[in-house]
Amino acid sequence: MAPEAVCTMFTNVLWINTLWLTDANNDFLIESFVKTRPPALMGREGAEALLRKFSKIEILSYGDVSNKLILHSSQEFLIFTKRLSNLGAEQILRLTEINGPWVRFSVTLPMRECYLRYQAQGQSMLSFEWTGGADYGSYDTNDSTVETAAPPEYIEYYDQRKKIDIAIMPRPESAKLQNLYIYMIPDENRRVRHFGFLERPIAYESLVSGVQQPIAPAADAALFGYFPKENFPEVGAGRAPVDSAFISDLVTPPGSTELVGVMDAGGSLFGYRRVYKKSLKPAESATPAATYKISPYSQVFHAGDAKERLGFVSLQMPGVNWSVTGDAGGTLVKEGNDHFYVPALKPPGVVFSAPGETLIPAATRASFPRVPARTDVLTAAGDGMRESVSFVTTFVYPTHFIRFTLAGNALQLNCWYFNLDMEETAVPAEDVEWHILAGNGVVSAQGVFTPASTAPSGVTVVMALDTRNVVEWRFAVTIIPLPLLSVYDALRLQQA
Repeated sequence: MAPEAVCTMFTNVLWINTLWLTDANNDFLIESFVKTRPPALMGREGAEALLRKFSKIEILSYGDVSNKLILHSSQEFLIFTKRLSNLGAEQILRLTEINGPWVRFSVTLPMRECYLRYQAQGQSMLSFEWTGGADYGSYDTNDSTVETAAPPEYIEYYDQRKKIDIAIMPRPESAKLQNLYIYMIPDENRRVRHFGFLERPIAYESLVSGVQQPIAPAADAALFGYFPKENFPEVGAGRAPVDSAFISDLVTPPGSTELVGVMDAGGSLFGYRRVYKKSLKPAESATPAATYKISPYSQVFHAGDAKERLGFVSLQMPGVNWSVTGDAGGTLVKEGNDHFYVPALKPPGVVFSAPGETLIPAATRASFPRVPARTDVLTAAGDGMRESVSFVTTFVYPTHFIRFTLAGNALQLNCWYFNLDMEETAVPAEDVEWHILAGNGVVSAQGVFTPASTAPSGVTVVMALDTRNVVEWRFAVTIIPLPLLSVYDALRLQQA
């Protein structure tokens, strides 16, 4: 038992390496690479965020020297965001999938400078973190044995971040498991890997000196956990630790082991075995697969914006015919072989309240009586297939912005604005009216967003209307990228 440890687990190094190398552990990884940059389209005020999602992680131990993490990329998205007058939270105004390179990225870390980290606060996150330097590499796409130099953008990003997020975990019951540093310690023969669960960071050397050789493994168990009775009183009463599944999921691919039972006469040592892996992601979170993916996936324009080229991701729809329907007033034009969506023109005669309560002047409803944000549906048809995307146009400038936070594991939307003193001011939930402009997600009266339970649209475009002033258009518009992306990614995009 390591000094000051809440509990200890141990297993054979080869066994746990094999567990991480299998293809069964590819449904829980939440890590994504987010890089912001100036927008590719000149004259567009805002920022672009490149989001590269990873589909699989391998966490491998090499003797008593190092741990190596290998990340497999899966999809890339380009997201255009904008702040109101460079203030407030980023509003997502354009999202499209792009054809990014297939990447396997590796991070090699000295054993004494890295650890697993669990925090129940916020999103209840399990991550792999390190304190010192790291060696980075990439694997050749054609030869898995050839490691090449890592892209400089990866090195810069992870040198600053020094962490890789693994999974959103269920919250444990025990108060001693709410904040953990999990150190990986080899035995003297380098065959057994110990995991010391501590509530605070500690010198690695003191952990190594405190590790003892475990008992001989049992035939029906490959992973063992020692749960002292002073920290787990239920064990003293002859019961398994209440958080037994949670604890093993912190050191193995989540959902890949199950409790066997007690392994010693004292009742504090429990064994685990490998099982067919249980998914951590609910089935309804998946978006319907499309043969042809339209680019962009969704976009919010302002009246009078530049035209947008229409296309496809990866696979071009043969014999495609484009059409537009809706009440936003946009049109289609063809130039050569390319098709473009042209947003409606700015409406004339709009009057703004100045000075008003909001820093960004609000348009009077008398001068523009129609709803200030409206939708066109673009449809591509060809080869017996049809795919559609929705474009939203704002006809007067939004005065408010929508901020993302957490509500349990869901996305909480709150409407804010800047007053004339440039102070952020929240609109009370009872004074916000939520409108779905595109997609089929739902926003509750309290502002909690939920994707549709069946056949959810990949994204939903929402408008928050401040109802306290009936003579002005006080509103905000943004794209909610769920469930195409995760709540984790949506929060990161606003914070990037």
